[in-house]
Amino acid sequence: MKIEIESKKPNALMDRTEVTFKADHSGEGSPKRAEVKAKLAEALAVSKDKVVIDHMETEFGMGVSAGYAKVYGSEESAKK
Repeated sequence: MKIEIESKKPNALMDRTEVTFKADHSGEGSPKRAEVKAKLAEALAVSKDKVVIDHMETEFGMGVSAGYAKVYGSEESAKK
């Protein structure tokens, strides 16, 4: 599975960065949220505890999922 970051938008008030992404999983089933969370954390060089996937949709018959995630500045901010 390959992750492509489409856009990043900082949100200083909420101590987070809002990210839209596409996950290419051709030839495989729909990815689990935990797998996508781990790949996003790796791509953005943060820990998995700071990443929250808001929503993710798989395009029917395509092998591509698009989604929206929030990457927090700290684990405490993510828990709030």
